[in-house]
Amino acid sequence: MRYQLPDPLLVTPYSIVKYPFPVPTITDICEGNQFRVSLPCALTPYILGALESWVWSDSFEGTPQQQEIAVGLFRDLQGVIAMASRNCDCDPDEVVKHRVNPDTGDLEQSTDDGATWKPDPASIYNRATQLPPLVGNDPDAKRCEAANNVIGAMKTIQVRWSGYIGTLNDFQDLLAHMLLDVLELLFIALEVDELLSINAQWAWKLYEEAKKFFRVTKAQYDAMFSVTVWDTVRCILLCEMNDSGQFNNASWARVKDRLPAECDFPPDSAGDTLAAMVDMMGLVGLNNAASIHEETQESCDGCACGDCSNLENWNVVYGSILFQEPGHLTINSGDAGSGNQAVRISNYTQGLSGGCCQISWDNHSSAITNQARYECGNSNAIVGAIPQGSCGYDFAWTNVFGVGFTLDIYFLDCP
Repeated sequence: MRYQLPDPLLVTPYSIVKYPFPVPTITDICEGNQFRVSLPCALTPYILGALESWVWSDSFEGTPQQQEIAVGLFRDLQGVIAMASRNCDCDPDEVVKHRVNPDTGDLEQSTDDGATWKPDPASIYNRATQLPPLVGNDPDAKRCEAANNVIGAMKTIQVRWSGYIGTLNDFQDLLAHMLLDVLELLFIALEVDELLSINAQWAWKLYEEAKKFFRVTKAQYDAMFSVTVWDTVRCILLCEMNDSGQFNNASWARVKDRLPAECDFPPDSAGDTLAAMVDMMGLVGLNNAASIHEETQESCDGCACGDCSNLENWNVVYGSILFQEPGHLTINSGDAGSGNQAVRISNYTQGLSGGCCQISWDNHSSAITNQARYECGNSNAIVGAIPQGSCGYDFAWTNVFGVGFTLDIYFLDCP
């Protein structure tokens, strides 16, 4: 038997929420940080129906006045969605897409559905203060000083991060502190609401590093940063910067790739930690670190920066070059026969004699089914995944299903 009440307000509680929620922390629909989202027009009535649960005062805790404010917020939200849905099947409003640039690590935005990208005005890196490079006429001396300066900044951050182990047990609080330690290198003043926004936008860069803090002790964490690690980092920095002691986008990316490849000592990698720092610093932060003088200046005499990056003896067997600069190739795959798409590069002029390169590479999540390589001085092919930092003279990546892909390959020295 069905019963229908003349007025649903005769039944209490009205809300279908089992337990009342705290009232929202805002009092106006336009207050606080905003975000944009595109929704299918066909779902508009369902979304409005779902919000109906929050237009009853007993859905919320608090005083009657606080409950009424909360109810008003959700009624306003229903109105905003309803008004926006009037644009369905008409000319849409300008949709702004956002992304993190894979080469620079910075925020970008697009107003033409991703055809072109430009820096996001809200990015912290766009608002950062860029310090001038070091002065002096001796490029080798400047590069060595700049490398030591960066290591000084990294050591300061590492010591602070180490101090959080066992003392900051709230994950979000830990991430916020870690972010602020790096952001000091950007020299920007931030309000409290901006800090919350930055934490939401950039925490992913330090997420994996923060997780590490809950599985190691302070002593284990500090032990990862040995003298050998810092000497290796010094040489990576020295060999990647230009004569003014500064980095560009490509060399920033190479530093970030080389650190985990060359400073990976189990059970946890100091290289991963240092790469996370560089990722969060961005190009402007890394260059600022290079410009801030540190009293401790170690010798760079042990760093051998070879010239394998000139690519003079390398040949592209399969694929076509999209972009080339010293130490960096961007290659589109090509037809390798039998329906395969492949990228293959080789250096037989020097390879068998041991004069070949160490490489790191990025396939941008493209589907690669097979990989193979020839290591330095070895005439036998190794079939299987090509590790980052591999030292060899012939490398091949293949998709046996004929799907094209793009590779970025960075050339370094063999250890």
